[in-house]
Amino acid sequence: MGVEIPRFMAPMSPELECIVSARKFAEVDAAGPLQRGVTFPGVDGLRSTVMVLTHPSLRHLNIDRRRYAGQQGHSAELALLRDATA
Repeated sequence: MGVEIPRFMAPMSPELECIVSARKFAEVDAAGPLQRGVTFPGVDGLRSTVMVLTHPSLRHLNIDRRRYAGQQGHSAELALLRDATA
């Protein structure tokens, strides 16, 4: 949760390389805030769905910056959650 977590997690998986340099939500959203089939070397048989959400404590400051699937703000995060669980 939050824009710091993608930078922490991205080096752990080749599928997350697209977000390793993201420093802002706009960069995460442009690169792909939802990744399916994420693998982690050394962990056999695990495929994960990874999505980047705003941290609840700073949501009021960041939510308007989110973009996903033609949506903005709260609607964008709802769409992210729907797609991740579909």
